[in-house]
Amino acid sequence: MRNLLFLCLMYTPFTASAVSFSVCWDYECGIQKTIDITDEQWIFITTPLTSKATSAKQERQYIRQSIARFEQVVGRITGTDKDIAENAEGAGDPGQMDCIDESTNSTTYLKLLAQHQLLTFHQVEEPQVRNKWIFDVHWAAVISESSNRQKFAVDSWFLDNGHPPYIQALDAWKNNDDFD
Repeated sequence: MRNLLFLCLMYTPFTASAVSFSVCWDYECGIQKTIDITDEQWIFITTPLTSKATSAKQERQYIRQSIARFEQVVGRITGTDKDIAENAEGAGDPGQMDCIDESTNSTTYLKLLAQHQLLTFHQVEEPQVRNKWIFDVHWAAVISESSNRQKFAVDSWFLDNGHPPYIQALDAWKNNDDFD
């Protein structure tokens, strides 16, 4: 009987499990919700990273694509799919997000990718803040290269929902340098 069970498990086709996680929106994570995504949505989100990058730089491009796909899928579920870049234009509209929401969600997405062993060249760090002036406080998710510990900001706040976030060396991001 045990051999039969082993054979059944061995020849069962692999499918990604549905994934459950918490996201937030409505400025400073005013609304928090646990959502479930389907196997098909998970595969859509993670497809760029299943190509197995050959360098950290290439993996950062795949991360950008997966974060954009997370935003697209989550946006349809939560109503944040119409989130407008930055804060000014959409302020107060339902589903709008500030940099706290964006960095929190991006960190969650990155941690999910890491937990599913889809990141080869990077580790997920805690979000970081930059604030040249008291009124210019800004947050971003952060990853670091495993080989040299160089940190990078992953910043989706500057773009509308569903666009690949900017990834920039953390020092350059903290100096508010232009994105490439």
